[in-house]
Amino acid sequence: MRPFHYIFATYPQNWTRFAEDWQILFLHAQSDPSSLPPFYHPIFLNAAQHLPKSDQPTHLILGYQRDKLVFGLPIKKRHPFPGISSIEVWGGPGFDYLEPVDITDNFSASNNFLQHGLQDLKCQVIYGEHLSKYFVLAGNALKGSWSKSVFRCPYLQLPDNENDLLTGFDRHFRHNIRGSLRKAEINHIQFRVNTSKTETHVLVKAMEELFSQHRKRSISEGRKTNFTWETLEEFYLSISSQTHDWPGVVHFFELTDGNRVIASLFGYLIGSRFLSFQSGFSKEYEKLSPGTVIIYKSMCYLIQKGVTEFDFLRGADEYKFRWTSMWRETIRFVYGPGILGRVLIHLYRLKRAMKRYGRLTGLRLYLRNAD
Repeated sequence: MRPFHYIFATYPQNWTRFAEDWQILFLHAQSDPSSLPPFYHPIFLNAAQHLPKSDQPTHLILGYQRDKLVFGLPIKKRHPFPGISSIEVWGGPGFDYLEPVDITDNFSASNNFLQHGLQDLKCQVIYGEHLSKYFVLAGNALKGSWSKSVFRCPYLQLPDNENDLLTGFDRHFRHNIRGSLRKAEINHIQFRVNTSKTETHVLVKAMEELFSQHRKRSISEGRKTNFTWETLEEFYLSISSQTHDWPGVVHFFELTDGNRVIASLFGYLIGSRFLSFQSGFSKEYEKLSPGTVIIYKSMCYLIQKGVTEFDFLRGADEYKFRWTSMWRETIRFVYGPGILGRVLIHLYRLKRAMKRYGRLTGLRLYLRNAD
C-alpha cells in the first residue's frame, strides 16, 4: 500500500468543505517559512471565487498520508487532446513562488506526487509558471522534465533595528533617503498604516485609492498594467474585505498630505515575510520622492513588528536594486513521465513559444532550446 493518496476536489464547489482543512495545513506549513508558498494562503483561495471563471483554479489536489492532509495544490485541469489530461499549477494575478503546500519531511509528498500522483489522477503532464525552486528541483531529479528560470524577485533581509537598516545602504542612497525624509517632514507629509485593525470600509477605500493612483500613473507613463483590469478589481477588494477573518495579512501603507492620499503601498504579511505587491503615487508629488519615503517608512514599521524580510516580488526594476542586491528566481517547469509525457512537454514548449513570439520566431527559439 502506498504511503500517500491524492484526490481531485472541484473548485469552487468544494472549497467550503475543505477550507478549514486547508487553513490547518497552511498554518502547519508556516513552521518552515523558507519553502512556504505564500500565495496559497486561504485568503487568496477564498477570494479566487471572485475571479472570472477562466482565471479560477478548477480543482484542489489534496494529498493524504493515511488519513492526514499533508499536501495541497490548486490547479487548472486541462484536456489539450482527446483522452489526454494535463495539470497547470494555478497562480492568481501576480502570484510568485508557487509550489504545493507540503508539510512532510523532505517534501516526500511532493516527490511522491510527481512519481505516482500524476498517474493515480490519470494525468500525463504537469506544468507551471512562476514556480519556486523546491518543487522544480524535485521534478528535475526525474526523467522527463524541463525548466527555465524566467524572473528575478529582489528581496531584502530586514535587520533588527532602524539604524542598521539605514546604515546597510550605500552612502549615496543613504543620503537620498535622508533627504527625502526631510522634504516629507518639511511638507508635513504623514505616514499611516491600514490593516486588520482598521474598519473594512476604510481598507476597501484604500484599495480603490490605489487603483486610481496606479491607473493614472500607468496612463501618464504609457504602459499597460494588469492590476487595474476591471475583472480583477473584485478579487482584490474581496481580499481587503477579509482582513478581520485573516488578521495581519493585508497591509496598506500610505502617505498623506492633509486629507489627500499621495502614495500607497499594498502588500501581504505571511509569517515573518512581507510581500510588496503593488504601489502607486501622485505624479504631482514626484519631487518629494514619495516612492522612496513610503518604502523606507514601511520597512521601519515592519522591523518594529519583528518582520525579517521585505520581498519586492517579480520584476528586476531598477528602483528595487537600490534597496537590495539579493534575489530569488521564479521558474517555468514542465514534467511528464514516459514517452507520451515527453511528447507533450515538447508540444507545450512549441505552442507556448509560437504564441508568445510568433510562429516563425517561436519555432526558431524552440529549436535552439531558447524558448
